[in-house]
Amino acid sequence: MLGDLEQHLLEKIREEEEAKLQALKEQLKAEVEDRERYWQHREEELRKKVERKLDEERRERVSWAKLENRKALAEAKDAVIEDAMEALKAALQEFTSSQRYAKWLNSVVKRGLKELDGVVLVKKGDKALLNVKADVKEGAKILGGAIIESKDGKVRLDFSLDRILAEKEDVMRRFFYDELFGEQ
Repeated sequence: MLGDLEQHLLEKIREEEEAKLQALKEQLKAEVEDRERYWQHREEELRKKVERKLDEERRERVSWAKLENRKALAEAKDAVIEDAMEALKAALQEFTSSQRYAKWLNSVVKRGLKELDGVVLVKKGDKALLNVKADVKEGAKILGGAIIESKDGKVRLDFSLDRILAEKEDVMRRFFYDELFGEQ
């Protein structure tokens, strides 16, 4: 009987220990599952954070590239407009060799002399084109046209192609831009 009691107690202790062990295993398994869920969740959060950061950097790079493209395009357009302005100056230079120029030059000089009696300043070679009774001096550093200066040098009327071009430069640039690029 004592042997049965010992046997029974040992079995009861074993059952209790096995139950405790099973409970610990289940608790450990639950903790492992909790930890796995935590790390999976953490991994997912970090992955999303990295994706957001990469997306942000990608958008920033695309934005920067677009900005650089717009800048390069604007610079290219400016260069084309500069070329057009240089071509306009070349056309004006060519115009100074025409009959129309001689007629225009005489017209502006006569009009200017009505406003101011003075010395007519023209570029080299233009003196021969003029049919006016006035003191004409060659050597003015202008594309063409004339500058009429009072005899005392205090008043000037500028009928030079340079002044006309300078006055109309913004308008011409806008015109070229609209014609070449069709934009406002």
